[in-house]
Amino acid sequence: MRAEYELQLKQLKEKIEKAEAFALRCPIFSEKILDEIITGEETWKKYANTYKSVRTYDGVIRGHYSSSTTRNILNYKGEYDIYCWRIYINTLGEYDSNNDYGLDEICKNTPLYFYDNLNSTFYCTDEQIEKLLEALDKWKINAVAQCIRDSIDQEIKDAEEILKKTIERLDGLKSLKRDTDI
Repeated sequence: MRAEYELQLKQLKEKIEKAEAFALRCPIFSEKILDEIITGEETWKKYANTYKSVRTYDGVIRGHYSSSTTRNILNYKGEYDIYCWRIYINTLGEYDSNNDYGLDEICKNTPLYFYDNLNSTFYCTDEQIEKLLEALDKWKINAVAQCIRDSIDQEIKDAEEILKKTIERLDGLKSLKRDTDI
């Protein structure tokens, strides 16, 4: 076998071993990791556009973030040099409302590296990604239900206001009719 082939085989074996170790750390994406032989050392990689009910604005992304580069964690105070996952949630894209319906509360019950509440962006480690995605799925289901309830409540309020004005107009017309009856 040619020496260059032996080197390529050795490098491929090492890459596969890294991918297998990475897949063990992130079982939620193990199929993609193993299919694409992703080592976890890539500086930027999109793993999914959605997770269950959650549609992310630009995907479930894992990348290398460093406070000394232009790929940084917005609004994070302090120094860092980390591979982490990033998920940006756009509530308008999720359920057509600016209300967050408790999105900020996720960070109180779910371990995270950082949550940028000004931009509704979550950052987490390999060990935290699955719990975060599950929490976001539960949040989304509840948020959509609350958004629907809010929409119905608003429609009821609007209909009651129209009904009130219609009754007032009807009473006025009846009164006018009585005044003009001979």
